[in-house]
Amino acid sequence: MLTRRPYLFPSPPVRRATMPVPFASPLRVTDDERQGLESLARAHSTPQALAFRCRLILRAAAPDAPPNLRVATDMHCHRQTVRLWRTRYLAHGLAGLQDAPRPGRPRRFSPLGAHRRPVARDAYTGRPPLPGDAVEP
Repeated sequence: MLTRRPYLFPSPPVRRATMPVPFASPLRVTDDERQGLESLARAHSTPQALAFRCRLILRAAAPDAPPNLRVATDMHCHRQTVRLWRTRYLAHGLAGLQDAPRPGRPRRFSPLGAHRRPVARDAYTGRPPLPGDAVEP
């Protein structure tokens, strides 16, 4: 009968090579673009998702040219998020920071036309019948 002997000396941990990470494209922002990004990031009326993207681009365009991982650490997000918004900004400029249209069927009613929708509760004006009330035929 063959038995396996336990290894007395386990093999040392093997250090695996990490996957190569491509360098981020340098991000150049003009003074006018920087001013527009800063004003959007500071405005209280700006949606917070857009304000976050503006702050992210401003951090990525800093003079020290930080890599995506450093920007992600500073902004408390994932490095893929930084990569996404950096490439969209490089491709489309400030318009690339806007939300893309969502997939799926378009909305049936626009938010502006909500006041024109019939509401079921407004159609009934009487009180509900109580037990013992006469029911009309």
